[in-house]
Amino acid sequence: MTDWCLRHGKPRCECDCPPDFFTEAHARRSDPETSKDAAERVGLSDLEQKALNTLAQLGGEATTKEKAAYYGLPRDYFSPRMKPLEEAGFVERTTLRRDGCLVWRITPLGMTMVTVS
Repeated sequence: MTDWCLRHGKPRCECDCPPDFFTEAHARRSDPETSKDAAERVGLSDLEQKALNTLAQLGGEATTKEKAAYYGLPRDYFSPRMKPLEEAGFVERTTLRRDGCLVWRITPLGMTMVTVS
């Protein structure tokens, strides 16, 4: 399986980011310490972090199909990641549907966990 850059959404072989960017969650220097502490405590998987980052990059609301299309990935790539993020309070289901798919919304708590600007 190919490692994907969380910042650029490119495979490792196409991205200039340092190797540790693919395996570690990163916070912005401007993030409050509590956000950084929370990110370390929660321990999101790389794919959960990517799902959360992508949702933020797409304006805060998107279907799993839209998030996968953003990277050219299979349509159900992000589906298994959403329930754990919902249980942690980082995303919520909306009543909206697009192309028959549920629209997910990032929560304010989820925004504190976003690791890309």
